[in-house]
Amino acid sequence: MFGNNFATLDIELAMLAASGCATYPGRDPALDDARLSLNAARSNPQVTMYAAVEFDQAAATLRQADDLAANGGRYNDVHELAVLANQRAATAQNVARLRSEQAALVAQRTASDARIQADVSQRQATMAQMQATEAQRQAEQAQRLAAAPAAY
Repeated sequence: MFGNNFATLDIELAMLAASGCATYPGRDPALDDARLSLNAARSNPQVTMYAAVEFDQAAATLRQADDLAANGGRYNDVHELAVLANQRAATAQNVARLRSEQAALVAQRTASDARIQADVSQRQATMAQMQATEAQRQAEQAQRLAAAPAAY
């Protein structure tokens, strides 16, 4: 009774071990996932703008997986490359998002700095106008005082 179970287990283990050396059978869901991830990254304009290098790495890794699969490479090797391509596509998306957020923060800071500088300039202009008005008032007062003794 136990002999058959051990024989079956031996066969299953042998098949499992052999599958590690098997050539690519023609379809790996990881390749499909990697293609989907790469297409999603490609359609994201932020990836093109902020993570082109990371996207190119993902695309190159997927090409390696596809080439290996097309040339009868080992299933495990193809699978590992497909998983890596998927991870790199996700990295490209994340890098693009982070760099986009960084750029938005820099733009916000720049706009804020410009508003502050404009406010400072406006206050300086107002202060200069007040000083000019005060100087004009003092000049007029000085003229009145200078003219007053001459009137007597």
